[in-house]
Amino acid sequence: MTSKEKLLGLKLKEESVTIDGIDFLIKELNGGDSSSYQESLYKIVNGVPISNLKNATEKLVALTVFEPDGTRMFEITDLEQIKLIPNHVVEQLFKTARNINGLGKTVKN
Repeated sequence: MTSKEKLLGLKLKEESVTIDGIDFLIKELNGGDSSSYQESLYKIVNGVPISNLKNATEKLVALTVFEPDGTRMFEITDLEQIKLIPNHVVEQLFKTARNINGLGKTVKN
């Protein structure tokens, strides 16, 4: 097996979390989803990149939270639904997603 085949065969990191008795599966972003997420955090105004953090938390939750059976819980179009979830739940999902993706200060290996 070549190094490229080994690299392409790597599995995304996963972490299970239970909040208020509900089980969630948080998955690491793949390269494409990571790029899309990062690009969504900026917009270009007159050729200058400007920070656009609107819905940054909800976007990461939508891209990384899965049902225990492995199906994505939300689509990126579900941001308004995610805003209806109690904040303590959204923040725990976001914190776990941020850490598993290496976006936080503490990265779990």
